[in-house]
Amino acid sequence: MNYYERYCGDYGRDTGHLSLTQHGVYGVLLDAQYSTEAGLPGAYESLYRICRAMAKVEQVAVRSVADEFFPIGTDGLRWNRRARRVIAEAVKRIEASRSNGRNGGRPRNNPAGTREEPDRFSKETRQVPKQEPRTNPAETHAGKELTNPSLHKSEKQKPARAALALPDWVPAEAWADFDEMRRAKNAKAWTHRAQELCLDELAKLRAAGDNPGDVLRRSTARSWTGLFPLDRRKAERSPGRVERHADNMDRLTGKTHERTIEGVAERVDKPALFAVPGDLREPDADDVEGRGPGRSQVGLGG
Repeated sequence: MNYYERYCGDYGRDTGHLSLTQHGVYGVLLDAQYSTEAGLPGAYESLYRICRAMAKVEQVAVRSVADEFFPIGTDGLRWNRRARRVIAEAVKRIEASRSNGRNGGRPRNNPAGTREEPDRFSKETRQVPKQEPRTNPAETHAGKELTNPSLHKSEKQKPARAALALPDWVPAEAWADFDEMRRAKNAKAWTHRAQELCLDELAKLRAAGDNPGDVLRRSTARSWTGLFPLDRRKAERSPGRVERHADNMDRLTGKTHERTIEGVAERVDKPALFAVPGDLREPDADDVEGRGPGRSQVGLGG
C-alpha cells in the first residue's frame, strides 16, 4: 500500500502514554507493515534493524511498542490489529481492479451510440440506449414549451412604476436633456426616486429665485449629476480681483475717481501714496509742462 488513513483521535487515545521515542518506533513499524502488506518478524533483532535502533534506550522502546501494539499471531508474525483489517480490505479491492483490467476494463461505446457490456458480465449483450443531451430547448418533442422558473429568475421584471409627471414650471426640453445626460453617466443610479428628489431640489432653487431651465441647462452642459443654485447678483458680491486692482492703481497714482456717500456720487481727488514717474500716468490738466507736483525729479535734467 502506498498510503493509509491515520485517525488522529483514535491514535491519540491509544498512544497517549508513549514517550517521544516510542512514538517514533510506532510510526516506523506501522509504515513497514503497510508498505509490505505483511506481518513483521517476531524476533526483536529483526525489529531493531527495521527501526535502526542502535542505542539501548531505542531498543527498549522497540520491545515495549512491539509487544503492546504488534503482538505475535498464530502465524508467528507480528500484526497491528487495525493494520491487518485495513490491508485485508485493500487487497480485495486491488484484486478486483486487476481482474477487471484483465477482462478489458469498463464497457466502451460502440459506433451505433449505445453502450455494450462484454460477454463476461452477462450471457446476453445488454444495450443501453443513448441518452438525450441535458439541454433546455425552447420546446419539447411534443411541442409544449418547457417552463423552469429557476432558469428564468434573472429575467423577471420588477413592476414598472408610473411615468414621472413634470410640474408645469419645469421646461420639458431642458429636463429631457438633463435626463439623457444622467442616463448616459449612470443609468442604474437614475432611479424614479432619484428623479423625484431632483425635482424637489429644483423646486427649492426656484423658490430661491433661480430659473429652473437655466439650472437644468447648466448642470447638463457641465455634466453635473446634481442641481445647484445659480450665481447671485454681482452687485451683492465683494469686488473681484480686477476691481480691486484698478482701485489700488488709482490710489497709488492719485487718479481722480468716484465714490458714493449716502447714495450721492461725487468726484474725489486722492493724493498719491508716493510719487511715480510722469511717463507712467497721463498728465493732468494742471500739469502744464507734463510735470505735476507729485512727479519725481529723479533722473530729469533742469
